[in-house]
Amino acid sequence: MSSVHIFVTVDDIKAIAPGADQSLIEDTVRPYLLPAHKIVAAIIGVPLFNDISEERETDTRKYLVTAIVNRVMYDYKLFETVQKRQTGSGDTFKYELQAMQEAYLGYYFDAIDSLIAELNASPDTYREWKQTRAAKTLDSLLLKTTEEFNACYGIDSSDYFFFSSIFLQEKVIDKYIAGMDLTTLPEVMLRRIKGVVATLTVAYALRQFDFTMLPRSLRNASADGVYRHASSEQNDMYELSEYLFTQGEAELEQIRFALSTPEAGSDMPSENNLNDPRQKFFLFS
Repeated sequence: MSSVHIFVTVDDIKAIAPGADQSLIEDTVRPYLLPAHKIVAAIIGVPLFNDISEERETDTRKYLVTAIVNRVMYDYKLFETVQKRQTGSGDTFKYELQAMQEAYLGYYFDAIDSLIAELNASPDTYREWKQTRAAKTLDSLLLKTTEEFNACYGIDSSDYFFFSSIFLQEKVIDKYIAGMDLTTLPEVMLRRIKGVVATLTVAYALRQFDFTMLPRSLRNASADGVYRHASSEQNDMYELSEYLFTQGEAELEQIRFALSTPEAGSDMPSENNLNDPRQKFFLFS
């Protein structure tokens, strides 16, 4: 099943989205419906998306509809603003448009987070969710839950960001942590390594994720005051990514050094260590 059910209507948008123009018509919004449905379907998988769309009066469907509605409004608001200015029917300041888009993006994120939390809480009802690659990968991760990730690096407790970044966390573990025996580490060292994994995962996300996939704290970190534009966002995100890579790799080097340092009273490995029994030196008095 590859096609996505287009089930959200203009009436849904008017009823759910704050600030939605009550004069909206189907023809005006139609171009934004399919992309929004596809974006949300890609998060949870098309078969599960279609199954939930056919439910009636469930919290899961409510979160799904809310996510799609706010995603539609996030994309539509820019074109609506331009159209009103061009036709002389209204004008909007740039900071007002950005504030509205940020609000819709926040509602979208909240709805997706709630949707994923509902899927995790009902594994028997939504078995397809546990069959997704992201869900199957959890056991191989170092940070297995949103809460655990958020404790190491603040992501606004976003389930959406956590599940979207699973493949990045895999990449970090394979590149930086593979070969380390984590089972023998003291708890304090394991916490430090988890912090490194979270930091480097966020660093990769800032380079690879679309702006709309980042939680509010990371979106704000890359904002250029109230006047944002694509180039400034990209530069700010890249600079923050570079900083996090530097911090994470430096912390990992310190951890490796600490783990390789002999305990007090033991001999430091050295080619010139005369106390090493392997040395063939004989001292005479």
